[in-house]
Amino acid sequence: MAADRNSLLEARAIVDEHDVRFEIRPELAIIDGLKTSIGYEIEISGAADCDGPDDVPGCDRCDRTFSRLCRVAELAGARPDDIPAYDSSWHTTPRDSAGRRIVLTIRLTRYDGEEESDNESESERLVSIERRLTDLGVRRGRS
Repeated sequence: MAADRNSLLEARAIVDEHDVRFEIRPELAIIDGLKTSIGYEIEISGAADCDGPDDVPGCDRCDRTFSRLCRVAELAGARPDDIPAYDSSWHTTPRDSAGRRIVLTIRLTRYDGEEESDNESESERLVSIERRLTDLGVRRGRS
């Protein structure tokens, strides 16, 4: 039980320090000429630790922020194979005064050849991860 409490405290510290947010989008693909939902994409973003004039995307501080976002995603229930390769770019939003956010994407998708009804497992995982993110203090929406 102490490990769970420590993990929760660790995650909340990360969420607070990096103003972590999440958004959910459908994962779409063109199949037989039709736009088809194949799952979901959860984008988790956090403010980068980079604040110096010499900092660049992909620096050690960015890597540290990404690692911390991975920890939040893991505690929310994401599996390592749900997370594509690290995109070291800084992302910005009009409301983000710092303008430097690191993004981690969780992809919950059906694989080729799976039936439409198999998408329910992605839906269930989406609900579970969304609930856990909220429990960890991650707010929905961009900063």
